[in-house]
Amino acid sequence: MNAATGFKDALSPIFKTHPSIHLTQQTMNATNQTIDAAKPLWEIAQSKENTNRKQKLNNRITRREYFSALERIKELCKPLEGWAFERDYTIHPSDKATPIHCFLNNEIYWHLTCDEQYNFTILYNVADDKLQTEVNCLIYLMSKSTRWQPSTELDVPTLFKRCKRIQPNKYFSILK
Repeated sequence: MNAATGFKDALSPIFKTHPSIHLTQQTMNATNQTIDAAKPLWEIAQSKENTNRKQKLNNRITRREYFSALERIKELCKPLEGWAFERDYTIHPSDKATPIHCFLNNEIYWHLTCDEQYNFTILYNVADDKLQTEVNCLIYLMSKSTRWQPSTELDVPTLFKRCKRIQPNKYFSILK
């Protein structure tokens, strides 16, 4: 039983028997959707609720490719030293429904996200030209079903500065 069903089932007898409370089925459904909306999108994408087998397979491949490339990216960033932000949103959730994992420093933004259609996508941006060449090679070697997209919202150093102001210190470490 999920939270939405449990909520609906637990309150149904009250609404049916109390004369001053008149909730329609539409109101109950809206309440259930609000409860489900609080669930991270990646969780729904991997659950039994999502019956699209091809999408689930592509998501598993994208996730595997993301973490495989992340290990190489960390190796490439070690000589640069300095601080890095890394957060696994499956363990440490946020108030947003889309992030799965993020790695960020002054040179690279590497982010795994899940969109509203339950597709996992790797978002990335690179500030260093040498590192950009390496990342392009990593992406080229990925499976054809891996979803990736360059992110050009902000330059990486500005994004990292903003991240340092907003995110808790526990997600920052020195690259060694």
